[in-house]
Amino acid sequence: MDSIKCATRLLRDMRLQRACELLRQGTLNVSEVAYATGFASPDYFSRIFSREMGVPPSKYRETSQESPEKRKTAIGCTEFFPG
Repeated sequence: MDSIKCATRLLRDMRLQRACELLRQGTLNVSEVAYATGFASPDYFSRIFSREMGVPPSKYRETSQESPEKRKTAIGCTEFFPG
């Protein structure tokens, strides 16, 4: 059972990382990013994203489009935001 939890967590983390990429690009809205990354509900996506990343997807997009910075995300990846 633990291996199933680990696999589920890994897949969700990969989907969230892809969501981060799409949000940084800024071409899709939050709902479109949710669906593009395999979440069935934008509300669920926003709730999970907020819990794991520490900010809602819309705020993440704003932050990523500001001045360059380095942030340690909740899922353990260091991200560099383009300026």
